[in-house]
Formats: sequence, C-alpha cells, structure tokens
Amino acid sequence: MRRQANIQSAAAAAALALAPLVARASTFERIPDLAPCQEAALFADDDGGEDAERARRRCRLEQFTRQQNEARQQKTAAAERRRAELARAALEKNQSSREGQTFAVDFFAGGALAVYGVAFAFLPRPDIELELWYGSAGSDSIYNGQRSVNASGSGGGVRIKGYVGDGPLAPFFSGGIGGTRADLAAFTYDGRTSMNLSGSGWAHAVDGGVGLALATKFGFRMSLEYVFTYFIYHQAALDVPGKPQSAELKDAYGDVLDSHQHSVRFQVGYAF
Repeated sequence: MRRQANIQSAAAAAALALAPLVARASTFERIPDLAPCQEAALFADDDGGEDAERARRRCRLEQFTRQQNEARQQKTAAAERRRAELARAALEKNQSSREGQTFAVDFFAGGALAVYGVAFAFLPRPDIELELWYGSAGSDSIYNGQRSVNASGSGGGVRIKGYVGDGPLAPFFSGGIGGTRADLAAFTYDGRTSMNLSGSGWAHAVDGGVGLALATKFGFRMSLEYVFTYFIYHQAALDVPGKPQSAELKDAYGDVLDSHQHSVRFQVGYAF
C-alpha cells in the first residue's frame, strides 16, 4: 500500500511539472513589441487557445481600423479634389475672356485713314488694349460739282481701347492718333477755267470710337466699331520740281478726307 501511494504521488508531481510544457505546446505568451496581426501569425491555424483567439481578435480589429482609416482618407481626398475643381470652375467662370492674353494680331476693314490693313495689339491688363496699325487707304474718287479728285495711299497710327465688363461680349471705347499719305490727281473747273493737278497729300488726325467686341478664351476675337475722325492738319503739294504747296490741290484732298470722317471698322484676329 505504501509503495502504491508513493507511485501515485510521483505521477501527480510529474503531471504538474509537465502541465506548463503542454500548455506552451499549443499557445504562446504575448510579446508586447509585436503588432496584433504579427502576434496572431505566431499561432497555428488550428490553435484554439485563449491567447490565439485573443490575438486573432486584436488582428481583426486592427485590420478593420486600418480599412476605416483608409476609407476616411480616400473620402477626404476626394472631397478636397471636388472642392478644388469647384473653385477652379468658379474662377474660370468669373475670369475675363481676355485674361492671360497679352498680344493680338488682327486684320481690319474700314476706317478713315486706311480702308483695310493689319493691327498689332498689346494688352497690359484684360480691360486695356494698346494698338499699332498700318493699312492701305485704297483709291477714292470724289466729285463735288466744281472739282473731282482721285486719291490713293496708305496710313498708320496708334490707338487705345478700354473694355467695359469681363464677359466674352463687351462694349469698348477707343481713341487714337494717326497719319496718312496719298497720291493725288485732281481736275478743277470754276465755270471759266479748268486745271489738271497732280501731286501728293498728307494728313494727321485724331479719332474716337465706340464698339462691341467678342473675345474667346482660346484666342479668337472680333469687333465692330463706329469711328469718328477729326483731321487736325492736312496739306498737298504739286508733283513738279520744288514740290510747291497748292491750295487747290489741298482743297481737293480735303474733300476726300471729309468723306471719311464717319466710318465703321470691323476687326477679326487672334489673341495669345
């Protein structure tokens, strides 16, 4: 009996000694420095121990939290992009059609000093335009009952335009100064005598106008304008040695200039 009791005591002691080893065979103690999913990866897939289940729950929570944070960040980034797009669209809507356009090249038809030509413009700001132009005055024939005159030449000048409003269709005011030169041929008759005169004439003028302009963001532009021209000086000289000035030829040239005091100017071109 005594021997049997000793055997039972030894068996119980051995079982108690082996119990921690058996437990460690199916689970691990938590390592604080590991992330939850790293810790869960230390356990076997079929490990159903309490530590293994706890580690897996922490790993699932970590994954869910990360997914929530990523979704929140994506949503925030999408909202920021949307706000930026709306702000850009609002800026473009309120921006002048001439915004960002510094230079322009136009072709024009109509005017007092030239009937067609080319214009180069500089836009220091969207509502201001400085223009340098040159063109042909064409050929004019005027008859007033006492004299007839034919004039052909060219002209040039500088102008400034001021636009009102930021829309693609905007009214504008203009002003400028220019000059012209023409070859003249005149016939005069006062009822008793007649004269054939030939020579050249030149004139200086100031002008003012009002018009309507269309401008697009991709550069195309056009305008229609009424222009009033005031000739501040004009003179004419005969085509003979010494080039003497002629009052008769000057008056004939004045008839040509007076016929162009009121004019309509059409321009079309491209701004960049």
